[in-house]
Amino acid sequence: MKKAILLLAVVSILTCAVVFAVKPLILTAAQKQLHAVFMDAAVSIKDCRFDPLRRLSFLDVVIKMDKVYGVTIGEISINYDPSSIVKKSIQEVILKDVDINIDYPQKSILALGQYVKPGSGGMFSVKQLSLSNLNLNILSKDLTLDAKASAELKVAEKSLKSVSLDIDSLESGKFLLKGGDLKINERLVLNTFHVQDIKYDKARITGLKGTVRLKGRGLVVEAFSMQAYGGQITGDVTLAVNEVPEYSAHLKFVDLGIEGFLRDFKLDERFQMTGGVNGTLVIDGKGTDLDILSGDFSMAKAGGMLTIKDTRMMENLAQSSNQPLDILVESFRQYHYNSGTVALSLDENNIILDLALDGEAGKRNLNITLHDFK
Repeated sequence: MKKAILLLAVVSILTCAVVFAVKPLILTAAQKQLHAVFMDAAVSIKDCRFDPLRRLSFLDVVIKMDKVYGVTIGEISINYDPSSIVKKSIQEVILKDVDINIDYPQKSILALGQYVKPGSGGMFSVKQLSLSNLNLNILSKDLTLDAKASAELKVAEKSLKSVSLDIDSLESGKFLLKGGDLKINERLVLNTFHVQDIKYDKARITGLKGTVRLKGRGLVVEAFSMQAYGGQITGDVTLAVNEVPEYSAHLKFVDLGIEGFLRDFKLDERFQMTGGVNGTLVIDGKGTDLDILSGDFSMAKAGGMLTIKDTRMMENLAQSSNQPLDILVESFRQYHYNSGTVALSLDENNIILDLALDGEAGKRNLNITLHDFK
């Protein structure tokens, strides 16, 4: 018994001695590796903890480049076991208490790539990456972001196990999002999300909420609803996060205000229209390319007013219908309709709208093409 205790004590002492001797070498090697990735940045690591058989941790990591960015990480832990090391595999990398501050107002966020050189990789594969308590603040020429996040990622499968995201504000070009939160866990069937306010140029959506679940590398948004143009939009969306994102959406519109929609998308320069619309819309696409776009809508019971302002549109309509231009122009001047339908379709990159309206002054049919739509 005494021999066993003595042996254990000797092994413990030797292990502590090895760790104590190796520790400075580990810190130096880690700082050198970070310098190779974050070029021209100041790098410091306050301390490290080393358990030879299962974990290597770095504490209080600081990476800073004056007038560009600053990164602080409370702890980076690398979890492994002897068998995984033999297989050149790391079980998990954990990052805790991460603060990323980017102050680059005169340059695009993409310009940061010139200061970062990704590692060569290939020596070890990582099965899982975990990130907890990330505070992200970005100020650049084309992106402003204030957000908090935590996530678990299956690296080899390129899929999420869980994510918790709170966005105070996100602004890029004409796009502005305020008050968004998303919480997803693969163990839960349904998860929730909410966005307080979304703007794109003059268009605005409020009260976006719904349920979401993980599906492979993508997300399925189900039973979402939001308010826009005095009406409501509901539906579901499937998003696949590949190199080029793929998406599919089925939407339902209730009492959507036509006048505000045309104004915000700068279509009121061609024609003005009042009233509301109800209907459905199906969208499938990849990136900025639409593969399928199909919609069927009906006008609200109250009807509305239509005035065509686009001279070229009226000339084309007069030519195709063999009607005098002046008579046709007058027939579409403050035309009041009581009912009507709109069919929306896609022809290559052109969106086709077929309007069929009915009012006291008779029926009106109109075909509108939006060329090279993105």
